[in-house]
Amino acid sequence: MGDGSVDRPVGGKPAFVAAHGIVAASDLTFDEAYGLARMVLELRGPVPVSRKRSAQLPHAVIRRLTEKGFVEQLGQSQLTEWIEVQMVRNLAAGSHGDYSAVRRGRGADERTQWFAVPTEAGSALVYGAMPEENTSATSPAEPPADASTRSDGARGPQADLLARSSPVDVAAALRSTPATKARDVTRAVCPNGPGLYAWWCEPGLVPDLAHAPDGPTVSKDGRLELLYVGLTTGTLRQRIVGNHLGNRTGSSTLRRALGAWLGEAEGWQREWRSGRQQHSSTSEAELTRWMRENLYLTWVRHPNPSDVEADVIRLLLPPLNYVHNSAHPNYSELRRRREAWRTGGSVG
Repeated sequence: MGDGSVDRPVGGKPAFVAAHGIVAASDLTFDEAYGLARMVLELRGPVPVSRKRSAQLPHAVIRRLTEKGFVEQLGQSQLTEWIEVQMVRNLAAGSHGDYSAVRRGRGADERTQWFAVPTEAGSALVYGAMPEENTSATSPAEPPADASTRSDGARGPQADLLARSSPVDVAAALRSTPATKARDVTRAVCPNGPGLYAWWCEPGLVPDLAHAPDGPTVSKDGRLELLYVGLTTGTLRQRIVGNHLGNRTGSSTLRRALGAWLGEAEGWQREWRSGRQQHSSTSEAELTRWMRENLYLTWVRHPNPSDVEADVIRLLLPPLNYVHNSAHPNYSELRRRREAWRTGGSVG
């Protein structure tokens, strides 16, 4: 610079650093640049649009970023129908003061919650403004092995996936996300929030499964075959690690399905315990070991997984799902084996 001063690198949090780079490379104000950088690098998911002071980002900032094409707003609508009823008491002679209902009107109210998400142009602007040494540490495309823990405690390439409300988006994310080997799934890896998950195996590992006419659902890279899709309104961490991989057949539909389908061939023993059919303690450990060595997982964080579960199952056609899956070619045989397993009979 002409006055002899020297440009110095900006320090601080990645979003703060990126905001300075965005201001230098665009016509955004610092407030706009910092808001966009926070959306991409910190919040990493749909941001509720609100005029309240407690909003994650100021409404005016989101509006200006939307006008400039760096943010798009998605609406989720809820329609409520209502009927107005007036109760009329009949006091005519001979009556006992009975009440009758008279409908006075009806209508519907629609409430829409808007969410802001960065566009491709917005994300590119943020990552392009990051110093080269910081880009790899913040980009979701190639997260480092020692990525810092998010606010939900999750680590790894699947930690930041948050599906939008469409079942098509959820199904696509479950197929396209790089799968994690079950033996590598720990509480540190799984997100501490609700969502959906899919269990996969190498093609042909589970014998005698009936599939749709087009064949089994495979992962986007073609390496894995889908077995089962589940959800949790609690936390993915507890559902996957605590239940499915936690030696607890009594609280895992997947473990019961695997027991019904593979138990006799694998020698997994059953016993009546806690009011239901379960694997013996030894076989529980054997089943968990088999799952860790042979299965793979993908998952998607979702705020309301129950809203999309049925459609996701219909789209992906997992052969070991029972609920929402009665049209699947494997359904009848799965039902027979499940019932035989539950009652202690032979599933062969």
